[in-house]
Amino acid sequence: MPNFAALTDTPIEFKRNARAALADGQLRRNFRGAMDFLMAKRTAQFADDDECEQLRVFGNRVRARALSRLPTLLEQLEARLTRNGVQVHWAETVRRSQHHRAFDRDGARSEKAHQRQVDGQ
Repeated sequence: MPNFAALTDTPIEFKRNARAALADGQLRRNFRGAMDFLMAKRTAQFADDDECEQLRVFGNRVRARALSRLPTLLEQLEARLTRNGVQVHWAETVRRSQHHRAFDRDGARSEKAHQRQVDGQ
């Protein structure tokens, strides 16, 4: 059975795992059953194809508008969280965000974060 949890697969490992998954009959049957079930539920909820398409277009517009306003929305969220006693940390990079997550609720560095620093990571 391929390791689907490995998110660090190289392209070669990914292809090998994909081929193994596609060759797994039980896995394919399980996915087919799940997809058939989900499609039947979708059809029951959105019997009218035109209405479904209109909702899809509307959803795309909502998402695009939210993304276009993301900086403002994030600042509003920060203000509300701060008013409610939450300390917000901004990070420009993933590495910097990991630094902030290395602290526990009391502001003390976690043992794991300390070990990363000792290891030079």
